[in-house]
Amino acid sequence: MIMGEGVTMYRTVETAHLVLQGLPDSIRPEIWMIFSGAINEAATHPGYYEQAVISGLNHGGPANEEIERDLHRSLPEHPAFQSEMGISALRRVLCAYAHRNPAI
Repeated sequence: MIMGEGVTMYRTVETAHLVLQGLPDSIRPEIWMIFSGAINEAATHPGYYEQAVISGLNHGGPANEEIERDLHRSLPEHPAFQSEMGISALRRVLCAYAHRNPAI
């Protein structure tokens, strides 16, 4: 691990300012996990997201119908959602979220 990388990174005003200026795509996922606290949640609850995705995808119902209807309308010009891989990733996140928060 490179010094200053990973969970050892400090969240300071200066760091937040640098993040707001933009992050290279190569480090954006790691930084997001650290700054959002998701890295700690993932370590504390291993496998939770994967189980939520499976449950959400298998659940079906109105939420999944709405998700399928809106998938191609969500961020249509964003490069990440121009391929089936990006659409599938969005589907997994939305179905997992719908499973976690059915009232939404």
